[in-house]
Amino acid sequence: MKKILYQIVLVLVLSIILSSTLGFAAEREIYIGDLVKLKIDNITLTKSELREKFKDFDIQKIEEIDNGYKIAIRSFEAGEKIVDLGDKNLKIKVKSTLNEIKRDDIYEAKLSPKKAQKVLPLQRLLISLIIVIFILLLIRFRRVFMNRGNQNLSIYGQFRTRVEDLKIDNENYFVLLTLAFKDYLELSFQRKIIGKTSAEIMEEIRSISMLEDYLNRIEEWLSFSDLCKYTAKEASEEEKKDQYDELIKIVDLIEANKEV
Repeated sequence: MKKILYQIVLVLVLSIILSSTLGFAAEREIYIGDLVKLKIDNITLTKSELREKFKDFDIQKIEEIDNGYKIAIRSFEAGEKIVDLGDKNLKIKVKSTLNEIKRDDIYEAKLSPKKAQKVLPLQRLLISLIIVIFILLLIRFRRVFMNRGNQNLSIYGQFRTRVEDLKIDNENYFVLLTLAFKDYLELSFQRKIIGKTSAEIMEEIRSISMLEDYLNRIEEWLSFSDLCKYTAKEASEEEKKDQYDELIKIVDLIEANKEV
């Protein structure tokens, strides 16, 4: 539990650090002809007043949104321009690519505007990171609570959970069924079962009086399971279901005998 709390605190601290870095992110360079999209959080301005504020720009689109506007603008003049929005000033610096190119020959201008450089949005990066960490924490919590739930189950309950969760098309179907049965026998009767062959298991449990009436059925079930595990025999889906049902019946009979 302490480890989980530590992970939660780590996520929160990381989120705060990343959020604080958003304000210090590198500014996007804007060049002549670039399409710039802005979100203006100001409900006091009218659309006509907003147009007047951006009169030095070529306004492509203004869209009303909750608590403000979205505006798309271009500029075909280089230089720094300040837009007074009332509660704050917006400074936009437009650069010219010509100033960055040293040429001695004649420059032939292209009429098509240069595409805006793509900048990785840190907001999306932050959200994606938080989502990934949140999912990992959910998986961690799920495993912890599932393990606790299994610990609180009875030996029989643990056995049923394991075999019922097992998919019939699992390539290790009989390996896992047998392992669940071995665990059940070992925990129920405090005998060393795990790691033993079927013949050794039968030798171990013959002295358990409670299992006396079911020894033949247990031996037959283990034999069929060994046949599927250690030979080229491939059990059909119907055979798998039959063996699954037989194992459940054997364990149910053992449980009923415990209560007598």
